[in-house]
Amino acid sequence: MKPLQPAIHDSPLRALEADIKAVAAGLFRRWPALVGFSVQDDDDSGGELQLEISMYPEPEQDERGLVQREITDALLDLMDEAPGADSLLRARTFARTLH
Repeated sequence: MKPLQPAIHDSPLRALEADIKAVAAGLFRRWPALVGFSVQDDDDSGGELQLEISMYPEPEQDERGLVQREITDALLDLMDEAPGADSLLRARTFARTLH
């Protein structure tokens, strides 16, 4: 796990981290079966980000594809709007928090 604490003392990075958390929280609210997802840096694909998702109960393939596309679109939108977001997303896992 990457240590983020020293990096987010800078105000723009702190705001970017808040945006990332807000996007992830919105995805978890939208998809109750979404348990978590991770963003991997795939060396074989020229540095593109790869996504792995975990859902319970396991959905039908069509729904799983829809969830994966929605997560991908949300992260791509975030990276377009906030330069530097991709470096904070790489090799990161997001998990549903139960309170």
